[in-house]
Amino acid sequence: MGTFVTSTARCALSFLAAALIALPAHAAQALPGSSPAELLASIMAARHAAQELAGPGADRQALEQAAARLEQLRRQLDEPPYRDVVLADSFLYAERLNIGIPLAQIHARLGEKDKALQALEATTSVVLVPGLAMIAEDPALASLRREPRFQAVMATYRQGAIASSKSFATPFSATLTRRQRIAGLSHFWSEVRHNFANVDLMPVLDWDALYMEYLGKVMEAKTTAGYYRVLMQLAPLLQDGHTNIYPPGELAALFFARPPVDTELVEDVVVVRAVHDRRLARSISVGDEIVAVDGVPVKEYAERFVRPFVSSSTRQDRHVRMYSYQLLAGDAKRPVALTIRDGKGRLRRMTVARSGAERRAENAFPFHVSDDGIAYLRLDHFESDAGVKAFEQALPEIRRAKGLILDVRRNGGGSTGHGLRILSYLMDKPVEPMRGRVRFEDQSFRAQAGDSVSWRPLAAPAHLPGLPAGQRFDGPVAVLIGPKTFSAAEDFAAMYAQAGRGILVGEATGGSTGQALVLDLPGGGQARICVKRDTFADGSDFVGKGITPDYSVRDAIAAVRSGADPVRSEAHRLLLAGAGPQMTRRAK
Repeated sequence: MGTFVTSTARCALSFLAAALIALPAHAAQALPGSSPAELLASIMAARHAAQELAGPGADRQALEQAAARLEQLRRQLDEPPYRDVVLADSFLYAERLNIGIPLAQIHARLGEKDKALQALEATTSVVLVPGLAMIAEDPALASLRREPRFQAVMATYRQGAIASSKSFATPFSATLTRRQRIAGLSHFWSEVRHNFANVDLMPVLDWDALYMEYLGKVMEAKTTAGYYRVLMQLAPLLQDGHTNIYPPGELAALFFARPPVDTELVEDVVVVRAVHDRRLARSISVGDEIVAVDGVPVKEYAERFVRPFVSSSTRQDRHVRMYSYQLLAGDAKRPVALTIRDGKGRLRRMTVARSGAERRAENAFPFHVSDDGIAYLRLDHFESDAGVKAFEQALPEIRRAKGLILDVRRNGGGSTGHGLRILSYLMDKPVEPMRGRVRFEDQSFRAQAGDSVSWRPLAAPAHLPGLPAGQRFDGPVAVLIGPKTFSAAEDFAAMYAQAGRGILVGEATGGSTGQALVLDLPGGGQARICVKRDTFADGSDFVGKGITPDYSVRDAIAAVRSGADPVRSEAHRLLLAGAGPQMTRRAK
């Protein structure tokens, strides 16, 4: 019999991911004074052993022994000295659920209906997740299905939908009712008020006063487009890159259409980084300066028309969004007028359609080994395991190289796990994980002491294991970082940095990672709210700051025009010179 969360409701219970850790299948006793991680490992090992004892074909004696062991574990979690530790740790607290459901299954197999129902009823005080009601189809619980108490437990599980935003998820229409507009604003405001993780990093705001201000604005919005234009200016006030409001897909062409030109702030000048249309490339060259947009000086234009819609965590993150991702975005029906200065200082004005023409997908994981033996692999995203596969495919050549450059300057994130899998190939010993915390509101404390904000630390995940010598790369490594290094890519850079495995070269990262809670909004839009705060293992912050490189190297306009890459070239030189990491705090 497997762990419940691995067999029945993995998606619904992703926060119980600790239950998926492979542990020895034997009982263990944690001693008083154990860390939460040690106690969790002990409890899980004992639970797995009990569940294996009650596996398919187990006789009555084995089932009774398994039930007794699970009962003992449940009592252990509810009594001193463990109780206070359990209440402070979400993964340990969730073990009460992971114990309760298998216990109910075993009692049901023994024909002990009352004990089975008692075990299930106890789980309703742990967590209510609607997906748990699917255990009604579990064959082990078939004898309970007609019991009113069993049906009541399933109904109680479904009450967890009170936290769902499905009622707000109305389909797109050109206009929304006043009630819908108010409901969407209220939903976002309420979730931020109670769950936003980076309260201490945002500017001083009266969030309730802002709600009242925006209440008037959304009530006046005449169209769905106008409504989202208002909401999209609320989230940026929190100054967090993982907290955003997105309009419905039907409005994407109104807000996000772009010309086939990439721009970037280099040496405090906005330059053309790429042109994706062959005909347009006759008029605009890489390295040309954007002087004005729609007749407005480019920086003034960015401040007036772009910055109000930019959700960002740091100055460098804001500049990336203002001058790269969002500068030329707008209505597909309205071309953008550009004033351009070429490399010889000549000005010209042109109108460019927001068509995105010929914007072709490129290899996100190019690999190359230089003549002098330095391997280079660019990792443009962690959205899938494609980067892991690219690294593993290149590993035989990497292991023969004199050094390795991993480039995450364009990596906007995805799944942290993909980056850590790559990192494991570079480690000869376990790496201490990062730490995380979430908001925790003790309402009884609030009732007594007034409003406050509290955080609860999350249980540290397992250390990242190193690999045997025959599987890993032991040579010198450089990781290239920059302000577009974001989210899961920052998690990768943070773990690499605190392990001291090699050098970081480039510019400070974006300074935004964590876990975003996604909300559905009326009319088909969505919101994200950052609800988890990540730090280095020692508790020091990089969110709101960025991870700084060991060796700071910035791009230059001359390099953009010539196609050179000074960051990569310097990393190459440093590896050949035997440079090591500078063991200083890497938070800017």
